Amino acid sequence: MTKPRWQWLQRDRRAFCEVLARTGDPVTAAAAVGHDLGDAYRQRETVPGFEADWQKALSVAWDNVETMVLANLLAQARADAEKPVRLIDSRMALAVLQRREGVKVTRGSRPDVRPDMGRVAAMRDEIRALGAGR
Repeated sequence: MTKPRWQWLQRDRRAFCEVLARTGDPVTAAAAVGHDLGDAYRQRETVPGFEADWQKALSVAWDNVETMVLANLLAQARADAEKPVRLIDSRMALAVLQRREGVKVTRGSRPDVRPDMGRVAAMRDEIRALGAGR
């Protein structure tokens, strides 16, 4: 008897989360394990612990985005940047990072920790000052 195609093996779920953490794209992650997005959502809804693993993978993907944006903005500000830098719009970068701050917590994800908005504003001012010093 064959398993329904929406039934994944544990290694499929693990591989899905690895690709999701790397790409941030659940469609790509599902395709990497031979399934579609609907199958992935079905797994998330029915397999205990998979939703938490999914959220952890997305958190890693967001950490990667934040790291790349910050590194890019800082490299743009340094006159002695060793590598050529692909310029990004600092307003777009801040909008992307603000989006993460508003992410709602779902069952199984990390606790809802709100940022210190004064600290966030100070960091934004620093980034703007670095950008203005080009």
